[in-house]
Amino acid sequence: MIFDLFKQSTAAPAAKSEGTRFDTIAAFVIIAGAFLLPFFFIPFSSFSLPFAKMLRLAVMGIVAIIFWLIGRLQDGIVQIPKSILLAALLSLVAVFLASAIFSPSFQASFSGLSYELGTFVSILFFALAAFLGMILFESRGRLFALYIATIASFLVVFVLQAANIFAG
Repeated sequence: MIFDLFKQSTAAPAAKSEGTRFDTIAAFVIIAGAFLLPFFFIPFSSFSLPFAKMLRLAVMGIVAIIFWLIGRLQDGIVQIPKSILLAALLSLVAVFLASAIFSPSFQASFSGLSYELGTFVSILFFALAAFLGMILFESRGRLFALYIATIASFLVVFVLQAANIFAG
């Protein structure tokens, strides 16, 4: 009974549209975030590199989800794919929330001292990024753009590091 909610349709997939312009903006935010990942840092000694990367992920996720929600308000339809992976993702977030609530140190388990991995807030942002990936990158065009942005960013880093090594 409950597994019927998570079964995917076996019908032939129709041609997927790219969605509203807000969906395109949300996808662009994620693609730009993927491109800027190797270059992003906060130039203050009080901010560590993992904190800066997690902050970038959080801001990127919040901005992208806001644009996606505006697109859903414009459409008037919220279509969330029925997937066992999405159910597993939601249950993982629920388990981390329960773990944070029943932990002896709620603050450390909920958000940590800063943006640390393994806290509820970090898992929530990772789940948000995974959800947005499931929703926004269903079309091959957007997925290809994400791959190209990621590969291009690492190629730029490679060229800069090679120039640094060979130029001294």
